[in-house]
Amino acid sequence: MIDKIFQLEEEIHNLRKNKELIDKFIEFLKQLKICPLCGQKIDEKILKKHLRRIK
Repeated sequence: MIDKIFQLEEEIHNLRKNKELIDKFIEFLKQLKICPLCGQKIDEKILKKHLRRIK
């Protein structure tokens, strides 16, 4: 039971870490003028489209 609690705690920590990485990636994409994934000019619509794929 205690092992399960520690495992869940670690999973929560990893999820938070992943969210931070995704947020940093989003900020990086916003700084670029052209999306490296599709070559289109970056705007909110393109970002939302790619974020659906990531999340």
